[in-house]
Amino acid sequence: MGNIIVDQSANINLTMEEITTNTAAHADSLTPKFKQLLENDSAIVKSLLNYILTSEKGSANGVATLGADGKLLQSQRPPDIVIPAASISQSGIVQLSSSLTDSSENKAATPKAISDLKKHADDQLASKAPLASPAFSGIPTVPTAASGANNTQAANTAFVQNEIASKAPLASPVLTGIPTAPTPATATNSTQIATTAFVKANLGSKADLASPTFTGTPKAPTASTGSSSTQLATTAFVTNAINSIDKTKAGCKAVMSANQTGLNIFLQCNTLTFNPGSYFESASIDTWGTALRVKKDMYIIAHANFIFYPAVAGRKRCGFINVLVNGGGYTELGYTYTEITQTLMSTNCTVYGYVREGTYLVAFANGTSGDTVSRDGTYLFVNEL
Repeated sequence: MGNIIVDQSANINLTMEEITTNTAAHADSLTPKFKQLLENDSAIVKSLLNYILTSEKGSANGVATLGADGKLLQSQRPPDIVIPAASISQSGIVQLSSSLTDSSENKAATPKAISDLKKHADDQLASKAPLASPAFSGIPTVPTAASGANNTQAANTAFVQNEIASKAPLASPVLTGIPTAPTPATATNSTQIATTAFVKANLGSKADLASPTFTGTPKAPTASTGSSSTQLATTAFVTNAINSIDKTKAGCKAVMSANQTGLNIFLQCNTLTFNPGSYFESASIDTWGTALRVKKDMYIIAHANFIFYPAVAGRKRCGFINVLVNGGGYTELGYTYTEITQTLMSTNCTVYGYVREGTYLVAFANGTSGDTVSRDGTYLFVNEL
């Protein structure tokens, strides 16, 4: 390198060797020229001391050069290393966050965020009921189940009220539509509800109130002796009436002389048990055979009983006829029907009525042409009331 010439008050010519081989640390051994330079202008010396050979600037393992901004020149900087932000699909720089509401996917939770989250979860769980045997407070609410639901879904008060509204009360229920119930066994006698089927089954064995047709041996309470009403007269009542009659006003008690067969069988009063006196007498009448002739106007009670051997089952008629004299015809005083099966059975009738002097009383049994009426148990009784 050539000489360095410093133009000051005196010309100083220094070689590079003189400059580079001397330092302030060795001031005692400085050459006279360098020492003079140090004394005359320290700024120049400082500049020289910071001097870097051009060959060493910016070279590998050399000395870097700063720009005017005090930063390493861009041309001498190494290439920039760019580290990307981390995401759920790649690694990189991860930003920390303490927020509990941040929904980003490239931030990591700090211990504070985790601690805050735990506290928040604990606070929320503290106000919740357990799944097993919860003890609710306040007014818990649940969705209202559909009407008629039958499962493990919770029932609220609205569901219960809806179901109750469609039910009848236990006390004095007012039912609508067609209520149904189990049919009790026939002949049940309890507080169990009776269905129409139960009623029908029991009514099937009962007689109608209007014109009943009895079977078997119908029974009824025996009226008091002397009763005169629409009460049913039993055979016991008639027997009692016959046995209690005033014999001085005797009518007759007649029986048939033999069994008779035919469509219409007339009970001929040709055998008098009581003296007819001045009330009745036995007389012959062509159409009816022997009949009971009335000797004065009077009210009477007449009762007949017929024992049938029916040819076929059916309704058997018992009645009384008041036959007028001189071909004047007849009037039916009354009759009764009895349903008789093909077994030995009786039919009887009792009538009350007004008869005139000179008329004839005839009791008759009406059935079928093959019916037989027994002499035994068949009788006629007539007496003035």
